[in-house]
Amino acid sequence: MNQNIKGTVLIIDDDPANIDVLGNMLRSDYKVLAATSGLKGLQLAQRLPQPDLVLLDIKMQGLDGYATCKELKQNEQTKNIAVIFVTADADIYSEERGLLLGAVDYITKPFNAMLVKARVRNHVLLKQGQDNLQLLVDQATAELRQEQGKLERSEKLYRTLMEAAPDSILLVNEQGDIEMANDSVEPMFGYKSLELVGNKIEVLVPDEFIAGHSQQRASFLQNPVIRSRVTLGKLSGKKKDGTVFPVDISLSPISMENGTMIIADIRDMTEEQRMQDQLRQAQKMEAIGQLTGGIAHDFNNILNSILGFSSIALNDEVVQENEELKSYLDIISKSGERARDLVKQMLSFSRGNYTGDFKPIDLAPVMHEVIKMIRPMLPASINVELDIEKNLPNSLADSLQINQVIMNMCINARDALHEQGNIILAVKKVIVKDEICNSCHEKLSTDFIEISISDNGEGISKENIEKIFDPFFTTKEVGKGSGMGLSVVHGIVHNHGGHIVVNSKPGEGTKFRLLLPYVNTRNTTQQSDVAATTLQLDGGSAHVMVVDDEALIGTYVETVLTEMNFRVTVFSDSNKALDYFQENSDDIDLVITDQTMPMMTGFELSKAMLEIKNGIPVIMQTGFSSIVDDKSARALGIRAFLNKPLDKNVLLNEIKVILNL
Repeated sequence: MNQNIKGTVLIIDDDPANIDVLGNMLRSDYKVLAATSGLKGLQLAQRLPQPDLVLLDIKMQGLDGYATCKELKQNEQTKNIAVIFVTADADIYSEERGLLLGAVDYITKPFNAMLVKARVRNHVLLKQGQDNLQLLVDQATAELRQEQGKLERSEKLYRTLMEAAPDSILLVNEQGDIEMANDSVEPMFGYKSLELVGNKIEVLVPDEFIAGHSQQRASFLQNPVIRSRVTLGKLSGKKKDGTVFPVDISLSPISMENGTMIIADIRDMTEEQRMQDQLRQAQKMEAIGQLTGGIAHDFNNILNSILGFSSIALNDEVVQENEELKSYLDIISKSGERARDLVKQMLSFSRGNYTGDFKPIDLAPVMHEVIKMIRPMLPASINVELDIEKNLPNSLADSLQINQVIMNMCINARDALHEQGNIILAVKKVIVKDEICNSCHEKLSTDFIEISISDNGEGISKENIEKIFDPFFTTKEVGKGSGMGLSVVHGIVHNHGGHIVVNSKPGEGTKFRLLLPYVNTRNTTQQSDVAATTLQLDGGSAHVMVVDDEALIGTYVETVLTEMNFRVTVFSDSNKALDYFQENSDDIDLVITDQTMPMMTGFELSKAMLEIKNGIPVIMQTGFSSIVDDKSARALGIRAFLNKPLDKNVLLNEIKVILNL
């Protein structure tokens, strides 16, 4: 027999797939029994040895979960078996109904393995502890009647069982006085067990909870007719030093010679709450990322036209001679570039959908560049200081994205100062121990490079710190902030494998600590700016077919290539493009196609063309795609995969390489 088996769990679910999933999670630690109906489950539950815990699906054919639970609790043989409901759509009403029937917990689908194991472990331990404790109490009572001398041995066994429990276990009388506490109360609450004996149970409860709920709880403790175990659920506990933390409390009454006593089992929920917060934050970021991806394609198509045609217009001789017109077009072009960068920022937290140019970089030049850019945006009454530790290792990062993050944080600091105060930027290597990321709620214990942005402004309340990374959350007036800034910061920093810690109090300023991983190298080379001149080609009358459902983009590409002596045929309908290709494939030297198009995607079109003419060079472009990426495109035989808005030089360079011009 496996020595690691810690108990028996019975799974009742009419879906064999769910039984397999739960069974695979638990089989290494527990003996797992399974039943595909409520009636079969009731039969298994009555066999000896009985299971410690039942995982019970609610929606089943025949006898549903509620009816099965009712039968279990009404049966004298099975009434003490702990029941956890398993459901895909739990709500407050179904949870209330389940708890009233005697269930101890809920697990929702889809299953989170970590939470399932933790909950099963705790309830199995509690059930086994209660069974053993009740058995021990009964045994001690019988021995006391037979022989008073056995009392000391019984008390020792009782204490051993109490101390073996991982949760804090208290024995409370009908007046709410603590009569016994195990040693687990010390790491959880900060009290030694003997300190609590004689105190009211309220010493472990926050004041605000006592004010609102103590009468209800006290009436429960003092009610001698209570006969079943009750789970109070997620509440708050108070440590000896006043710290408030989440707990889960279960109360089990036992009858003793001096009256009804209550066994209070208190479980520290801090770690589970942190994992739930982390999951909830990840779900928020994933949702806004999907929203961003949905609009990115159309937005980038629009930007492609704006940037492309403004670039063509700026090179026109008439425009070159008209300074006023040239300045207007220059503004349009720069505005388009800002919009393009904004889309990139938004996509940076669309998880897995945007990748930057990651390479080892020295953060010092990035910080100096930020200072140069931010200084004109600040009033003279705001002082900016920069402190960079010497000989820092490089960070594996995208310098553009890091620049955007720090600029964003500096603007936030400026707004918090209300035109008077100090902003301090610092970079140093740090060792982080047992800190929590305010953005994703992960516990951190490792080395990082820390970029800190501090201000002595108005600070942030504790309530708002919990919300500042939520998409669209802002405390600024309407028109003065979109609420996207810190969501973007979250995305960029976490795409870099980093984290964010916020230290702030109202009236005492704010310090944002961006923690980034590093590589043990030093980058001594300096990057040089690439000239923005347009690459010149001679197409030599090569025939290029352009397919894009956005007619303006097709016209733009046609204009650029026609000026360089290419023959260009443009289609906005992918089906018509394929028909033309079938008739004229021998005359076509290169295909440039969009990916996201109605009727037939660029991927499907490229596959069909490659079947007609093996080896035809294809360049695919996209405003955004969650289906096709560079790797999958090249696996099909596509020569290049480009993102919109198109960079003219990048496109021309790909054409030059592909056609050997």
